[in-house]
Amino acid sequence: MAATWQVTGQQSDQTTFVGGQPVSGHLVSFVTGEGWRDSVFVPDDHYTPAKVKALIQAAADRADAVGRLTHAAEA
Repeated sequence: MAATWQVTGQQSDQTTFVGGQPVSGHLVSFVTGEGWRDSVFVPDDHYTPAKVKALIQAAADRADAVGRLTHAAEA
């Protein structure tokens, strides 16, 4: 089941990738329906509603799945 989520903030940001070249973009914060908070960095050339939505959906699905992990002792 796909996670639900809501954007909680966004701000201009810059990061450095392999090769040392700075990349301008936005850091978009969100909270999932299960209460997990996370953010994704979106380069400016991907900063469209459709591309941001896809990035957040993938991150929210992961955050909820990791948040539900448990470890049961072996019998």
